[in-house]
Amino acid sequence: MSHLILICVGDEYINIFKEKISTIAYNEYTKIHILTNDLNKVNKIITNTMFYEKISLYYRDEKDFNYFDKFYFTFKLAIKLKETVKYVDIKRTELLLRFIPKKGKEGIHYISPWGPNLVNASLLENYGCEYFEKGYWNNFIKKLKNLNVDPKKIIPLTEQLLVVDFDEKLSLLLDKLKALEIDFIEYSRKTKSVYKKLANGEGLALGYACYELNIPLHLLNKHLI
Repeated sequence: MSHLILICVGDEYINIFKEKISTIAYNEYTKIHILTNDLNKVNKIITNTMFYEKISLYYRDEKDFNYFDKFYFTFKLAIKLKETVKYVDIKRTELLLRFIPKKGKEGIHYISPWGPNLVNASLLENYGCEYFEKGYWNNFIKKLKNLNVDPKKIIPLTEQLLVVDFDEKLSLLLDKLKALEIDFIEYSRKTKSVYKKLANGEGLALGYACYELNIPLHLLNKHLI
């Protein structure tokens, strides 16, 4: 059993949660932790469910929320509980059935790099696509090189599903991400992307922070269902 973490900040995501709530196998989790900007609205959704007693709600002001907040919420819970926690994007709850952690491996488990052509940070140099403009990540690549870090060693993590085992280093990971957050906010302010919130690229920041702290990263196994 583990703890499930959901982020429902903003009306769009609260409405998706309302649609998805019946598809989540809540009995598989010790507790479900939901971060939201509207406690009353989410509470009304869950009040008449059979797993109401399993759910804990936490507040986050939407105007202050950015992409790093899901990591802070997830890692702080892992530290507090000293147990494994599982984060899933509320839009991607089907991934919970498709992926499982590798046995005997502890660390942070993720589903994939950003893509088959973006398996490490070196491939982001001068890269552009429909999601962000060409050169969006050049300043980050430059920073890595100035720190004598080989960009090929940094994995941009797809963070739609993360399984996080408790580790004493998680507190250091929070500090490292806090320091990186400033840079990533600037990237999203000064360059164009389709993402609405600040600090786009949180999976890349997490990959770098884990590398620096020697926190093991493991690909999740595809689960045959």
